[in-house]
Amino acid sequence: MVIKSKRGRRRYIAISFKENATRSELIVVLNETAKGYSIPSPRLIQYETSIGIVRCDLPHLKATVNMLNSVAGLRTLKTSGTLRKLRKKYAALLIESA
Repeated sequence: MVIKSKRGRRRYIAISFKENATRSELIVVLNETAKGYSIPSPRLIQYETSIGIVRCDLPHLKATVNMLNSVAGLRTLKTSGTLRKLRKKYAALLIESA
């Protein structure tokens, strides 16, 4: 197991999007937008038709949130240190969209 101090801490960001984009389209948009902000590309952890969860490194949290809010049709909902909290909070939305 890797120690968190060596790996780095992570944060999870719940996002909502208006358009019905496919997973691959959303990943391409995230990667290309991250290049403009000079940050590592955030990882799309979970994806449903209108909500998703993105993972980023703690030092890049503010820049990642700003990047996500700059993308047309995306909106950040909540940031958390654990994936479990976001899944619990948005469980109804994730189940409805499945």
